[in-house]
Amino acid sequence: PGVLAKTLADAKEPRQRIARLRALRDQFPDDLVLALRLLDALEDADDGAGARALAGELRARPDAEAGVRTAVGELYLRLAGRAAVAGERAAAIAEARRAFGEIVEFSPADPVARRRLGDLLRAHGWHAEARRQYETLAQLTPDDTAVALLIAAAAQGEGRLEEAVRWTEKGIDAGAPDVAQGPAVTARTFATTFLAWGRLDAAAREKEREALAARARRLVKEPATKAARVTLTFTHPDFHPTLWSNA
Repeated sequence: PGVLAKTLADAKEPRQRIARLRALRDQFPDDLVLALRLLDALEDADDGAGARALAGELRARPDAEAGVRTAVGELYLRLAGRAAVAGERAAAIAEARRAFGEIVEFSPADPVARRRLGDLLRAHGWHAEARRQYETLAQLTPDDTAVALLIAAAAQGEGRLEEAVRWTEKGIDAGAPDVAQGPAVTARTFATTFLAWGRLDAAAREKEREALAARARRLVKEPATKAARVTLTFTHPDFHPTLWSNA
C-alpha cells in the first residue's frame, strides 16, 4: 500500500494513474487489489474497452474471489447505465449477471457465496432471482433462522407484502419472544418495517391502511409511547454502516 500511494501521489490525470498502475502490475502481476485499482482508473478515464478487457482477464483468473467478481459485475452495470444503444445496455447487464453468477458457479455449496449472490441480486433490484438464491441457502443451512428473513425481504421487494410478513413470522417463532435482542426481535422489526412500507403504499386506501396499522401494533411487544420507531435497512454485502447516536 505504501508503494502504491507513493506512486500515485502526483498522478493528477486518469491517464497518468493508468500508466503508473500498469507499471506496478508488471512488477506485481498477481496482486488483485492493484488490478481492481487499475479497473477503477480505466473507468475514470472513460476507457470502456480497456475496462472490459481487464474485467475479462480478472474473471478468467482461478484465484478471482467473490469480491473481484462483485467489482467486475458492478462495472458492467455502470457501463450499461452509460450505454447509448439498447443492445449494448442489454449485453452489459447480461455480463453483469453472469459475473455475479460466477460467485456460486465455482463454489455451489458455499453458504457465504450463496448469501452474497442473493444480497447482490436484491441490492440491484432482481428480487425474484435473489429469492431463489435464498431458497437454496435455506437448503444449505436449514438451522439458520435468519434465512427466513432474507426470503421475506426478497418477497417484499417483489411486492408480496402478505407473503413477506408470513416469512418473518417464522423468524418470530425461532427465539424467546421476551428478550431484548435475538431472532424473534429482529424478525418482529422486519415485519413492522414491511407493514409500515405497506401503509405508505396504501395511503389513499383508509381501511387497508388501518388494518395494516392494527396488525403492526399487535407485533410490537412494548407499551405504546410517543417515541418514533426508526429502522435502518441496507442490502449490499460490501456496505458496512456505523450508526452513531447521542441518545
